[in-house]
Amino acid sequence: MIKIEKLSKRYGRVTALDEASLTIQKGETVGILGPSGSGKTTLLRLIAGFEQPTYGNISIDDKLASSPVYVLEPSQRDISAVFQTPALWPNMTVIENIEYVHPKPQTGLFQPAGLWELLDRYPNELSGGEARRVSIVRALMAEKSYLLLDEPLVNLNPELKTALHEVIVEETKRRGLGVLYISHDASELEYADKRYIMSEGKIGEE
Repeated sequence: MIKIEKLSKRYGRVTALDEASLTIQKGETVGILGPSGSGKTTLLRLIAGFEQPTYGNISIDDKLASSPVYVLEPSQRDISAVFQTPALWPNMTVIENIEYVHPKPQTGLFQPAGLWELLDRYPNELSGGEARRVSIVRALMAEKSYLLLDEPLVNLNPELKTALHEVIVEETKRRGLGVLYISHDASELEYADKRYIMSEGKIGEE
C-alpha cells in the first residue's frame, strides 16, 4: 500500500499541494480528476520521489519513502510512472527502452499500442504521441507493484485513446497493480475503484 499523510509542497509562497491524504492498495485503481494547475502532477512527482515534501509523509508497503528530511531514490521505489512528457532514454531504440525494464517483453501489447512499426526508431524519431505510447507500454511492462499515470492519453486521437485505455485497464487488473490515474477527462476514470477531485492543491471526495 502507498500511504500519503497530510502531504504538502510549497514553492516559496506558492502552495502546490495542501495537506493531501490518500491510500493506494495493490490491485486498486484510484482516480483523481482536476484541471491544469490543481496540483495533480506535483502529487505524482512527490510519490515517485522526484520532489521532496515540505510537510507530511509517504510510505510504500510500510516503509518510509518521503518526508521533509528524507527521500528514498526513485529507482528504489516499487513504482513505475508515465508523465505528460515521456522520459525515454535517447540513446536507445523503442524496443531497447522496453527491454531495459523487461528483457522478455509481452509483445501482445505492441499491436493495440501501435508500436510494431516503431520498434527500431530512436526517441528523436518519434512524434509526441508515439513517444507517449512507448512510455505507457514500457511502464506497464516494468516489474513494479504500483503505476502512476499523469494524463497518459492526452492529445491522442479517439481511436488510439480507446485502444490504449483498454490496454491500461486490462493489464493493470491482470497484474494486480496499484494505480493512481490522474486525468482531466472523467470518462477515463469511470472504471476506477475510488475517485477524487483535486482543486487548488487539495484532494476532496468526488
